[in-house]
Amino acid sequence: MFWGIACGFGPAIAEGLVHLIGIDLKYGIEVSTGARLFTTIATTEANAVKTLVAVETLMDKRGTQTKTRQYTATQSMPLIVLMIDELAGLTAYMSDPALRKEANASLSRILSKGRGLGIVVAAFVQDPRKEVIPMRGLFTQTIALRLRSREEVTMVLGDGMADRAPAHRVSPDAPGTGYVVAEDGQVTKVRSDFWTDDQISSTAKKYGRTRAPKEGQRHE
Repeated sequence: MFWGIACGFGPAIAEGLVHLIGIDLKYGIEVSTGARLFTTIATTEANAVKTLVAVETLMDKRGTQTKTRQYTATQSMPLIVLMIDELAGLTAYMSDPALRKEANASLSRILSKGRGLGIVVAAFVQDPRKEVIPMRGLFTQTIALRLRSREEVTMVLGDGMADRAPAHRVSPDAPGTGYVVAEDGQVTKVRSDFWTDDQISSTAKKYGRTRAPKEGQRHE
């Protein structure tokens, strides 16, 4: 699902209408394949927090300059998509308590105020518990892939959803299958595309920048 979103933005990235920012605290293994699609990549705890603070600073700048309630992506004010692979590594498992506290606070503020300013977050996590993802309620749209229990379905999709959207019954033989609940309560069963490394690399080559960004540095 990570690469379905990232690569799907390819044409808009090439036009300068979308900037992807990647945080991957699992040694950057996930984002490295398509790194050229990103303007910034952070793979260490310190750089992850630095990146969040930079996004928040941009958000505050846009907030003081924007005079309209309707955001439209332009080359001068592109859509910022902050993509976080394994969110728990940022919110719960950071080794430095001070950095973890700062990361949680900064991400919560971005989730609370960024959407209307063209700054959105796509985060991916295996453990949906509140103690792992304290800002869970700030995500406006959730997708449940295969989960372990009815309780986890409730955590991700809300009360009463375990029967209507039984993600805990998704077969291990159907990876990428899950459920989405729309704002009106309609449940849709979905399946995400599988992207091979070759497909990711070729998409990044076609639509991305001439070179991948250096760790923790912004590359326009």
